[in-house]
Amino acid sequence: MRTGYLSKNNAWYAISTTIMKTLKYPMTATTISEVKWEAIMVPLLQTGLPCAGISSKFPCDVLYGPSTFQGFGNIHPWYHQQLIHLIKLMEHTQQNTMTGQLLRTFFEQLRLEIGASGFLTDTQ
Repeated sequence: MRTGYLSKNNAWYAISTTIMKTLKYPMTATTISEVKWEAIMVPLLQTGLPCAGISSKFPCDVLYGPSTFQGFGNIHPWYHQQLIHLIKLMEHTQQNTMTGQLLRTFFEQLRLEIGASGFLTDTQ
């Protein structure tokens, strides 16, 4: 993208689908902090946004904002990583695997330690 020529639409398509999807793939196994995600995104945004006809100083709130509120509809990689972790946690607790059993045992121990009699989501 830095050395070749792409139209503005193709550059934005490359950022939002190709590059961002490549970053999303390992998120299940990573615990990268929000600050480090910002540092990871700086070179991409400084190079990719001008190719797409957008200023590299464009506010990230709009870039990562939902399209229903006139944002660009991208999700910040740190938030996406957290959502993937929650989804995988829910998937594994429903499966009868070693990981699922370990997580269910952990939640049961947590419930005993905090003194909750029912589900953790029912406690106030």
